[in-house]
Amino acid sequence: MVVRMVGISSRPDRYGANGIPWIVAMALYNGLCHKCTPDCERYKNTIVHEFLKKYSKDAEYQGDLMLIDNGAWPVKKMAKDISFPDFFHGSSHYHILREMYSHKFGNKFIKDATIIHVRLDDAGPAHNFQKFGVYQAFVGTENLIKLIKWAQERFELPVHLAGAQNDQDLEFCREILIKCEISNPDDFIISGNTIDQDIYIMSKAKNLIVGRSTFALMAGLLNENTVYCEDWVHLRDLIGNNKSKKFQIII
Repeated sequence: MVVRMVGISSRPDRYGANGIPWIVAMALYNGLCHKCTPDCERYKNTIVHEFLKKYSKDAEYQGDLMLIDNGAWPVKKMAKDISFPDFFHGSSHYHILREMYSHKFGNKFIKDATIIHVRLDDAGPAHNFQKFGVYQAFVGTENLIKLIKWAQERFELPVHLAGAQNDQDLEFCREILIKCEISNPDDFIISGNTIDQDIYIMSKAKNLIVGRSTFALMAGLLNENTVYCEDWVHLRDLIGNNKSKKFQIII
């Protein structure tokens, strides 16, 4: 555990790109500082930002854990050679943060289900699945169908899809579920909730499968069970070169 005054800011970026570095910093650094800036505005009312304010000091600091060379994601530099998900799962911060979500949402989650988070929206049909190339990309239609069928056989529980953020995403998910012979597909698409509630629903899934999305990885950090995932750069930032017990790579 590092014992020194350090600070972490916010990125003008998406939720998981901020939330995971905040969680890593809080878990690894004592005496953490955070001063809110306009970059906090987008997510200032989310649970993880409230958690950050709760466990950091509003004070000046030297250096910024969020800022590293070429604007890269700072998780790898902070976590170094540990598998952070495995480390975090046994920490007090993990239990306290989970309790903050539970306190807000209680029983508003899907019991006894498998949830697959599909990277859509800015990497989905609206952008012809090409905005990020192979980086934070959609898993692919055939692979998604295979994942759904694999999960049905492996876990013998209803499969729900998360990640649909617009009408094109919703229609795409419906078509996929119909191809998998799932009746009433709209009942198995998670959409229309707040950011926090989506995180909570996925964190409570009995089985969670996540793709190339830091948002989904954040939910995976809070899920109490094994999380199944794609092997990609930001997962490697979290687990390093380790074989994680918490995150099991299946793609």
